[in-house]
Amino acid sequence: MKELTPIKIPLSIKGKTHQAILYVMPDYFSIGTNEDYLRIPMTPILAQKIADHLHFMLPTTKIVDLIYQNAPIKLKPSPLAYGPDMVTPQKFLQHNQIIAKQLTTLQDNQRTLISGHKKDIVISNRLYSQLRQVAIYGWHRKNGRPIQPLSLVHNNEYADYSHGLRLISRFILLDGEKIAMEKVLQDPELAPFFSSEGIMPLTRIPQTTHKNLSSKRTVLPSTKNL
Repeated sequence: MKELTPIKIPLSIKGKTHQAILYVMPDYFSIGTNEDYLRIPMTPILAQKIADHLHFMLPTTKIVDLIYQNAPIKLKPSPLAYGPDMVTPQKFLQHNQIIAKQLTTLQDNQRTLISGHKKDIVISNRLYSQLRQVAIYGWHRKNGRPIQPLSLVHNNEYADYSHGLRLISRFILLDGEKIAMEKVLQDPELAPFFSSEGIMPLTRIPQTTHKNLSSKRTVLPSTKNL
């Protein structure tokens, strides 16, 4: 996971062709060793703290799409039975084992961009008005359409087996020039290539908790919202 994967993205701005290179983790954030590891779901609050500590960013929905489109390995989504145990370590491990089984026939997959097997924790302008929620998106089918459209149904203390953290570099190369991703997402000409929400003033996940709420218990939504 320390060896980032470059994604080449052709851009056309004012009739001129440019090339951007975006650097992303080849798989979702894991704990363990190369031989024994677990893709670990987490709250968006923890995800942002990890990103800050490692000097990375979280993706936008558009970047999640770009990762899937450019991934040589596109895994089939594997939903587990819906229920309250979705948030347990047992389900985290079960889902990780399903992913591992899909990868057993593939060689050198640790260095290859892999997508389709998790929903991403993402940044979104909608977090401006929904500070205490988690924004999730992805889990693409083979037709390129995600099972999970951008959703802020869950609060930001929630994480289930299907969530994953994929970090991206804080900069891109645009025609060989290093440009900060924050600047890219706030540029009227560049932002549409990396954001489905237009310009993104908010490029970090708000670190607001639910300590002021009377209960921290998560109420699971109806399956139609998953």
